[in-house]
Amino acid sequence: MTRATHTGQALKKQDPNVWMSRFTTGRLHCLLRGTTVEDLLAGWQTAWLPVVHEYMATPTGKRLFLSEIQLIVVDPLAETEVYHCDNRSAPALSVYVPLVDASKSLGGQQVLPGSHTLFDGTRGLFQRVQGVWRAICNSRGLVEFGVDQEWRHGDALLLDSRTIHRATQNDSFLGSAVVVFRYDFKSAPPGSASTLAAATARAAGSSISCLYRLLSKH
Repeated sequence: MTRATHTGQALKKQDPNVWMSRFTTGRLHCLLRGTTVEDLLAGWQTAWLPVVHEYMATPTGKRLFLSEIQLIVVDPLAETEVYHCDNRSAPALSVYVPLVDASKSLGGQQVLPGSHTLFDGTRGLFQRVQGVWRAICNSRGLVEFGVDQEWRHGDALLLDSRTIHRATQNDSFLGSAVVVFRYDFKSAPPGSASTLAAATARAAGSSISCLYRLLSKH
């Protein structure tokens, strides 16, 4: 029995309402929002809620809410995720909190700085592409938390949910885990984007990543 499976069974025993799924080999996603397990983690939010409210200044008629609390359990030798966004349809925030220190061998979180502008609905297509290109030129390259930047257990990584990112491969025989909090507007909850948008994020992520790597060599 893998670490992820064992953890999932323990959570199910705690609360049968915990829903689980695997989107990548070696990673078990456990949705804790609305379960009794959520109560154990709710207090963590006091550390970053002021930032959430400041970044997501609520427009008239829109309601901000905690859309997800998710535990991602990573097995040894888990594969790298595909590039993706947590929510592409509106401004939102995702907070990633590792439960163990991230490292190159355990895997970290790879982020493409400025990529959220590609899904900014307030801009035209040319302005979006221009914004991404400007970010690529101004940045030192893609950032991997746990490798390029220290990412220790308990550190909170806040991302605009439209940012293209992925968890990298666990090359070790040890497991790890990350808790994710997501904040959205009621009008644009997670999963409201189309399959085409998801494919666009994946293709854009691969292309932008190649550009970052190419420019970092010069």
